Amino acid sequence: MEVATEAVRCNPVVTVYPVRGRHNHGYDRNAGNSSLWTCDDAYSNEDFIAGDHIGNDIWAAEGTPVVASSAGRLTLVGFSSYSGNKVTVVDDCGWYHFYCHLQRIAPGIRDGVRVTAGQVIGYVGRTGSASNGVVHLHYSIYPDGDYDRGVDPWRYTHPVERNVCGASCTPGAEVCNGRDDDCDGNSDEDDVCDVALLQEQPHAYAPPSSTDVNADGRADVCARGASGVRCWTARDGGWNEAVLAAPWSDANGWGDVTNYATIRMGDVNADGRADLCGRANDDVWCAVATADGFTAPAVWRPAISDANGWNQARFYTTLRLADVNGDRREDLCARDSQGFGCWLSDGTRFDRRIDGPRWSDASGWGAPRFYGTVRMGDVNGDRRSDVCARSSAGIECWLADGEGFPTRVAGPAWSDESGWGAVQYWSTLRLADVNGDGRADVCARSSTDLRCVLASESGFGETVIVAPLSNGSGWSDRANYATLRVGDVNGDGADDLCARANAQVHCWTWDGDGFVGHAGPAWDEANGWSAAHYYDTIQLADVSGDGLDDICARAAVGWICQPSAGDSFGAVIELGDMGNEQGWTDARYWTTILSSSRTCRAEMEACNGRDDDCDGEVDEHAVDEICNGVDDDCDGEVDESASDEVCNGRDDDCDGEADDGLSCTGVESDGGVGTTPRTDGGTGGGRVRVDGGCAVSSGGVSSGPSASAWWLVAAMIAVAARRRRR
Repeated sequence: MEVATEAVRCNPVVTVYPVRGRHNHGYDRNAGNSSLWTCDDAYSNEDFIAGDHIGNDIWAAEGTPVVASSAGRLTLVGFSSYSGNKVTVVDDCGWYHFYCHLQRIAPGIRDGVRVTAGQVIGYVGRTGSASNGVVHLHYSIYPDGDYDRGVDPWRYTHPVERNVCGASCTPGAEVCNGRDDDCDGNSDEDDVCDVALLQEQPHAYAPPSSTDVNADGRADVCARGASGVRCWTARDGGWNEAVLAAPWSDANGWGDVTNYATIRMGDVNADGRADLCGRANDDVWCAVATADGFTAPAVWRPAISDANGWNQARFYTTLRLADVNGDRREDLCARDSQGFGCWLSDGTRFDRRIDGPRWSDASGWGAPRFYGTVRMGDVNGDRRSDVCARSSAGIECWLADGEGFPTRVAGPAWSDESGWGAVQYWSTLRLADVNGDGRADVCARSSTDLRCVLASESGFGETVIVAPLSNGSGWSDRANYATLRVGDVNGDGADDLCARANAQVHCWTWDGDGFVGHAGPAWDEANGWSAAHYYDTIQLADVSGDGLDDICARAAVGWICQPSAGDSFGAVIELGDMGNEQGWTDARYWTTILSSSRTCRAEMEACNGRDDDCDGEVDEHAVDEICNGVDDDCDGEVDESASDEVCNGRDDDCDGEADDGLSCTGVESDGGVGTTPRTDGGTGGGRVRVDGGCAVSSGGVSSGPSASAWWLVAAMIAVAARRRRR
């Protein structure tokens, strides 16, 4: 017996029975002749003998498929005279699952490849001298590469055993587990594994614009546990104690995937804080972030209900929060049976609906390879979120104009015919502004590479290869392709891409001509990172508020982050919650973790409680209040300095007229500056109106450009630039 070495970290993982078909498990006196099997569950038993028969024999017809009983990495694949055709899978806890006497090994099964639970790895046979010519599968589980220390597989296989010879199959709902749950002779049919992926990673396909619930420029982390949704606000070196954001507990029904998989975050009232929304059985509810916590959840959009069909994955997984009309309030968008549309936020509810593309069930959009690709982002740089998705012919985007999505823009021809209907490709679709021009580009992984097609004024054009993430190099494994994330790890204002390979995370940043690779954390398979409750939680978020997105994920100890240094990542910071010991291996909890940063796009600073010009300061251009119809001193009031009118060429009482009702002999209408007509509406010498907001004083008048004029020029240049909040 060949020996490999890898230390175990937890108990063996067996989620699927090793044989897909009628069988007996354990000793059968009629072994090897299926026509003489005693079809009785009593003949499924344990036949493990320590030091002698280190495993169990499973009797089935020759050629019956043998499947991986757990996900893991292949090793020791091949043939020996004793074991015959053999395959070994090392699971995510480090246990070796050994299958031998196979008739043949399945195509593509070779050392180093990762397999999923339920994947066919070979077929029942009688090869090797130890089979004694009897058709059966020998199955063993052993630790640390030491076969002689093997344990009895029975305790792990019998709980998942189905279709024992003579036993009846009890039909149930088909789920993604490698088994025939509905007893129709097939396993994992009807796209159940595609839907499962969508249910597990809403943060990847519906990423929050921000999770900064207290508007301090740091990305906070929020997640739903058994008692409800809690948020941990970020601080220097870690996080503060959790606050309850919404009582969406298991006891209140939120342990249902049709509810917890709809939890979204975004700024729905334009106050700069990230709010929380989710779909209950009847309506969409939101809890609004405040200066000291969250408001009680309230109905923001009624009738998005189970009764109206919204408990179907093809609808509830398409729920998005996105600002489609450019008013800074994020709106609610989704696809129903008739097509895509959005309900506009008025700051207190999602009110008026605007229609989008007719992506209806009748036209085929009820398949996950289509509705699962709905993405939102600003593809034309007008500060409105547009919508894109993949049809059978390829990518199409529809541009928002505030009243609908009237303009169709054709994207890359990533069609079903060219293979893009496979989940390992379509699920990686991302909208990301990788070159920092303010337009969202289209990126995804093909069979040969990770690529981006750049957006331009005229649509989508140049294709840029990011990295050779090919099937041949293992990137068709879900534990790898499902980890593609978007964020700005070097703070240059352009979106970067990161993904986890078997040994570590890799990130790629844009240098103006192409992508440059950087090594990320060593979150490798040897330390269990091929488990979905770890790799699916990877997110990029600026926890420190320095303008660089850090890399975060849930590990066995709980939520962790490694701060970005631009081209590398620092030491681990631990939250001390969401760990395995607290029950967070349950998909009801880890799939709801959200942490994300807001990309700041510079505008002229206005008095609105926000950092419009992305310089890290809020309302910093406040000046003395004057009568001009705007809030000059940023105190939330307009023209509060009104006084009795006097002869000074200004509108002192804020009635829109200067020196009205007075006889002002010798007073010049421009306040004594000169005879040139005023262009500032009488707001004072040298003041510049900024985007309907704060004014800036030049401190006097000179023969050249005023200080305020230079500031205006600088502000306009800033608008053209797109950079991160710091």
